[in-house]
Amino acid sequence: MNTKIKRTAAAALAVIMVAGYAPAELGISGIFDTSISASAKSVAYGDFICSEYSDFLQIEQYIGHEIGKKKDVVIPSEINGKTVRSINFRDSSCLDDVKTLTIPDSVNSIVFGTMHNKDLEAVIVDEKNQNYLSADGIVYSKNKTELLFCPNVKTSVTIPESVTSIGRTAFAGCTSLKDITIPESVTSIGEYAFYECTSLTDIAIPNSVTSIDRDAFDRCVGLTTIKIPENVTAIKNSLFSDCTSLTTVTLPEGVTSIGVCSFYGCTSLTSLIIPDSVTKIKEDAFYDCTSLESINLPNGIKSIGDKMFYNCKSLKEISIPDSVTSIGKEAFYFCLALDEMNIPDSVTSIGESAFECCAGIKDLTISDSITSIETSTFANCQSLTELTIPDSVTSIGYGAFFCCKNLTEITIPNSVTSISKRAFERCEKVKRVTIPDSVTEIGEHAFGSCESLTDIVLSDSITSISDYTFLCCSSLTDMIIPDSVTSIGEGAFSHCESLTSITIPDSVSSIGKRVFYYSPNLKDINYRGTKKQWDAIDIDTTDNEELLNAQIHFIDSEPAETHVYPKVTSVDYDRKFHRFRLNWTAVPDAENYGIAVYISGKWKVQTQNISASVTSFTSPKLKAGQTYKILLAAKVNGKWDLTAMSSRAFNVTVK
Repeated sequence: MNTKIKRTAAAALAVIMVAGYAPAELGISGIFDTSISASAKSVAYGDFICSEYSDFLQIEQYIGHEIGKKKDVVIPSEINGKTVRSINFRDSSCLDDVKTLTIPDSVNSIVFGTMHNKDLEAVIVDEKNQNYLSADGIVYSKNKTELLFCPNVKTSVTIPESVTSIGRTAFAGCTSLKDITIPESVTSIGEYAFYECTSLTDIAIPNSVTSIDRDAFDRCVGLTTIKIPENVTAIKNSLFSDCTSLTTVTLPEGVTSIGVCSFYGCTSLTSLIIPDSVTKIKEDAFYDCTSLESINLPNGIKSIGDKMFYNCKSLKEISIPDSVTSIGKEAFYFCLALDEMNIPDSVTSIGESAFECCAGIKDLTISDSITSIETSTFANCQSLTELTIPDSVTSIGYGAFFCCKNLTEITIPNSVTSISKRAFERCEKVKRVTIPDSVTEIGEHAFGSCESLTDIVLSDSITSISDYTFLCCSSLTDMIIPDSVTSIGEGAFSHCESLTSITIPDSVSSIGKRVFYYSPNLKDINYRGTKKQWDAIDIDTTDNEELLNAQIHFIDSEPAETHVYPKVTSVDYDRKFHRFRLNWTAVPDAENYGIAVYISGKWKVQTQNISASVTSFTSPKLKAGQTYKILLAAKVNGKWDLTAMSSRAFNVTVK
């Protein structure tokens, strides 16, 4: 759930009174009286709505107002024979048309909430009250050490030097307040203290302050600059949320944490220096900071929380430190200006949609410690051109690279066992893909609308071609389905306009509807079986005219050709010199071994003079992180055996 939603109750402010809770417990500053009754009923007495308890009254709302007429209202100490002990004004409507409010000496609990009352000019507390006093219309604790409430009409306030704390919601809703002086005596600022002080443009917080509670400056839309005192150690939740004019924030070296939504919606903030002392930054911290261009992440942080930089569309660069082990969901969602992302090996998990819609990322390095690429992690990264998935990854999630429109090359390692639905859908410029034999499952639409795909080698371990897997692969001309496949799903090759032939093994027992729908050039189906076997296949004839009208070629009688290939047994890496060594099994009667590398769409021979007595090869020094597609072959009886090149090729990533 978006953490911003949690604050919609802030208009009434966390002070809501519920039957069964003693009013004094919830007051801004009051004396908790254990004799207070646990139940109350709402009644109207004269100009007031009250909660009536067994032995006292709580004033909830003034209802004696007359439209257009401002009144001086005096709350009596006693109504209908019961003492008025508590006041709970939760919102502005509670004091409509009240100019001044006088509080009796009997009251020991006051709740003002976030009052936005435009008419209230002053609160006057009876001098005999043992808990509160008033001065210049402002309410304080009796000893004047805590400022509790300031009327909305105040434009300038100088806080007395006796005050040590600014209470919860003290200035909340003071939309006229433009200037405030806080003395060195103040050590704490309560939650929502300056909530929605929309006219406040700057505020000097003295170094005596050691604690600033959550939402203290939430929605101060006029605030432009602020310096946090050197003794404050935590930036609390939503502290500067929706401060849309805030451009400059100075954080002291002592800060260790930045809370949830702390700078949420600070749309004018362009940069922020986070001190090295910070070890925790919570989710949504910089959500919707649309002008943020640069920010540093200290080496001490261990995680990048959910939606931390969500919609920071101006963020150009960010360095993820080696201390980070996890990146949360939607952490960098819609960071349009990011053009490079290096995810260090310390990162072991990346959340769903973490980099979705980072349309500017051209260069991407994924941590070697990642085991799965989650749902939509890199979806709509439309500037990404090359992709090497590390060999630590075992699964590619739903829509993981959806709509990476400029991706031309994908290297899938042998570690991957599953490719989920829509994983590479709409990767419109990808031309060739080799799916390793480790893959046992390919989801629906996995390569749908890969319009440039001309060459794909399927894993020998998959058992089914899922629904619409190759939908709208309009450049695909032929396809060989491996012997492991038993079913071909609905629409698997529909709208493949260039498809002219396909080879289907005798292992297939069912073919779904529309499998070649609107693939008008399909003329030949090569079936590795007999006519009797073909007739036994369960074929859904719905919209399958292309299949039913194609010429079936039965190739079951062709003798199987025997091939013996060198089998790679291991790949050893030399991290110091960035080399690798291949080891393989010997081929009987081999005369030589050779190695070819797939470069720029062609196989290029690197060596063909490896002695038959040698079953290993060490590469020269190469570039770390570079991935090569390699083929190992043997020369037997004067001929190089180059059959099944695509399925025998394997990838090696230089360490």
